[in-house]
Amino acid sequence: MVLVEEVQLPKADKGYIYFADITLNGETFTKVGYSQNPNRRFTYDLSEFELDEVQIRFRNIIPMMEWMYDFPEGTPRASYWEEFLHTVMRKSGCWHEPEHEFSGSTECYLLSPREYKAAIDYLEEQLQMMAPPNGWCIPYSMD
Repeated sequence: MVLVEEVQLPKADKGYIYFADITLNGETFTKVGYSQNPNRRFTYDLSEFELDEVQIRFRNIIPMMEWMYDFPEGTPRASYWEEFLHTVMRKSGCWHEPEHEFSGSTECYLLSPREYKAAIDYLEEQLQMMAPPNGWCIPYSMD
């Protein structure tokens, strides 16, 4: 049984970066990814497994806006910031290989609360250099 806690998605121009806490048969880790609709992202990937229990709870969903891709050298791919996060998080030693392989299983991490906040802070710091003048930040949670 796959249980995804769906959330109300904020407006986004270019999809979302998400931090999803996943529990597969008692193993818990965080999947970081990019999707046009995170609520539907895991519908097919995990349904193929005959797992006792799959629970997915979004820790954070960050709407990606047009201005986040406004680089002088041109517009990067929509997944640019996701790939940026993966590079930083792998270098920090948080990468985790789940017992069950699924699409995106190479994008999973074991994140302490401190490591999670550091990832959010680092992404926010990079994006604030490009942010509109009215200010912008990434909350640590969706609550």
